[in-house]
Amino acid sequence: MAERALGQFLVKEGIIDDSSLARAFQRVNAKGSSLVGQLVEMGLVDEYRVASAIADACRLDCMELATAEPPSTDAIALVPADFAREHRCVPLWIYDGVLIVGVANPLDLDIEHELREHSGLPVKRVVVRDSAIRALLEQLYAANMADGLYKRLLQSPDDETPLKLVKAMLADAIQVGGDIHLMPAEGQWQACLCIDDAVEELFELSPALYIAISEIFKGFLPPTHKEGGEFRIRTSGNEEVTFFLDVDCDHHGEQLFVCLLEREQIRDVNDVTVDLELPPEIAAELERTARDGGMCIGSLIQKAWTLTRDVINTACVCPYTGPRQEKRAMTVRMSRETLSDIDQAAVANDRSRDWVVMKVLLMARECLFKGSKSNVT
Repeated sequence: MAERALGQFLVKEGIIDDSSLARAFQRVNAKGSSLVGQLVEMGLVDEYRVASAIADACRLDCMELATAEPPSTDAIALVPADFAREHRCVPLWIYDGVLIVGVANPLDLDIEHELREHSGLPVKRVVVRDSAIRALLEQLYAANMADGLYKRLLQSPDDETPLKLVKAMLADAIQVGGDIHLMPAEGQWQACLCIDDAVEELFELSPALYIAISEIFKGFLPPTHKEGGEFRIRTSGNEEVTFFLDVDCDHHGEQLFVCLLEREQIRDVNDVTVDLELPPEIAAELERTARDGGMCIGSLIQKAWTLTRDVINTACVCPYTGPRQEKRAMTVRMSRETLSDIDQAAVANDRSRDWVVMKVLLMARECLFKGSKSNVT
């Protein structure tokens, strides 16, 4: 309900249209991610603009967590991991007896009410970017993210419990970049998450539960691979993750090692490959900014287009100084929708696709290359 309300707000404010909202919700339902996250991935919104607009509408402060103080341990202890994950909120600090919580969607009114009931403290919400919420959730809770889920599954077991436990363990392993170890321990088995040299105990398994879980893991492999092998799973974050399952037996009994090998982002079916020719200094700036920000060049161009598409037809200094200017060929990926919009702008301005890309990069220069020394003039 809160995501629907947020979508309706974005349409009312003119940030997106109804068709864009419908496409985004199709992706949300398919991938299990947030609405804003999908809109950003599609290149339809700038999340800074979304956060600022909804903060103004709800009369809340909008905060950039990258420059704020780290969350305090006493605040973290008051917000359960599963609640934070479900409602996409993060505990920040306790000031003057008030719990400060970062939210991506302040239209989720259950956050303030339920945290007040749980913590016994007044709750103040501040709006932060959706991607910052996602990053901080992983940082704050790490392997403990699903701890409450393990306990609930084991307290009320049913026929689906082994599969649900396997999914929770795989999700934790992916989230923290760790490995799963199921080992014998005094007549039972123990499920652990290994992160570098640290071992996090997740839960204990009865022999019957171990057999059920081990059969699920072994079922990921071809019948001929009885002692282990690779298997792959696809996540809701559009990643394909490769694991290696090792089945080991000794005098203590059987144990399983599930090692994370590789994570690979799967290209969206709506992505297309585009060949561009840009001035060398701009190509280098794009590569450097993308590398520093952990994103692809196509996403940067999509962000520039989102910021400037409403003013693309206004007068602007020509980004090319002449037909003989040196250019560098680049191959990037971007959404089919963004490419179509850029090509329409090229036709409307009687210019090339490269010219439109250079123009939007120039107009969005301060936002994209903030703090850099771009030579664009």
